[in-house]
Amino acid sequence: MAFFVHSLVMESPPLFLDYVKWARDLFAGLKIPLGCLEASLRSTWEGVSPLLDERSHRMGLSMLHAVLDVLSGGPSPQDQPPPNPLREEMELYTSLLLEARRDQALGLVNRLVSRGVGVRDLYVYLFQEALHRVGVLWQAGVVSVAQEHYFTASTQLIMSYLYPLVFKAARSPRGITLVGACVSGELHEIGIRMVCDLLEMDGYDTHYLGANTPVQDLIRYAHQRGASAVLLSATLGIHLVPLREMVRAIKEDPRTGDVKVIVGGRPFSMDPELWRKVGADLGARWVDDVEAFLGG
Repeated sequence: MAFFVHSLVMESPPLFLDYVKWARDLFAGLKIPLGCLEASLRSTWEGVSPLLDERSHRMGLSMLHAVLDVLSGGPSPQDQPPPNPLREEMELYTSLLLEARRDQALGLVNRLVSRGVGVRDLYVYLFQEALHRVGVLWQAGVVSVAQEHYFTASTQLIMSYLYPLVFKAARSPRGITLVGACVSGELHEIGIRMVCDLLEMDGYDTHYLGANTPVQDLIRYAHQRGASAVLLSATLGIHLVPLREMVRAIKEDPRTGDVKVIVGGRPFSMDPELWRKVGADLGARWVDDVEAFLGG
């Protein structure tokens, strides 16, 4: 119900459609009849619809019909994977961490570094791709939540070993300070951490504050550091309302009223206009979007 309500509040049907596609594939992977999901959606609508005004009722009914059509289509076809020059290494890295062989995964990364593979390529083609792969495996019921958490924590640890290379490879300072954080309640922090690291390498002075950052502390910190922009990440649609409030607080505070707010995360790739709905200055898919916006 929460995803449905938040999609209505944000006036973003694509968000709920994306959630239902995810839930459909999850149910299929766990061998749960899709009729259970359909019944849950209908029950949600019956409970919510009497509380809606006319406009929201029309939107909600349209969303319900769209997702029921999606459910009748069965599991999503597998997309063709994008080109990856480190695909074999990524598959080995994934296998090692799923087998809890973290030391060997670190050894693999060290060998790649000795071969001249740069931090950017490791982040994009190894870590990011492997994390996506594990997410798909979890969705299909192949790996557990505990395995996924171990995988993410191990990847963060291995990334920390690369930090000397991050600073060594950094370009000349641009004189632009950026503060990165996750919206309050959001615990998926590795994506924004990667973005901050790569921006650091490109000469930006980045300050990564991590997950679940209180907005007043963020505002105070951005003001103290003279930040030009704040980067905020949200992975789940249910965090978009808090994100909108966070953006509003930053914009309305006289200390940060002129600071640009850039948002990113999966919801913004589902709805390209969503960044406007949360009041941000830009919705970024990756580092290049941030740099283009800031004139990098």
